[in-house]
Amino acid sequence: MFARIVVANDGSEGGFKALAMACELARRDGAALHMISVEELPDFPASIDEIIEVKDAENHKYHDVIERARAIAKANGLHHVYTGNVHDEAGGSTACAS
Repeated sequence: MFARIVVANDGSEGGFKALAMACELARRDGAALHMISVEELPDFPASIDEIIEVKDAENHKYHDVIERARAIAKANGLHHVYTGNVHDEAGGSTACAS
């Protein structure tokens, strides 16, 4: 029995298959499920503009990954699905799906 499950998702089909399996386990055991996605920035950016450009592109990519993950979690019967920067002390960028 699991109390907490952490699954990594890089946006690949394999990542989504792992998420679907983790959702099944979480539902079966009543466990908390956490998904982690890490975006990579350039190793040696030429300028701050390059960092901003790459970050914007990654944010757009991971927005789609997170929305698809939310749909998978809800389809698998998970009821409390949160997205955002959960480490944000104010909680301002963390959203609870209605």
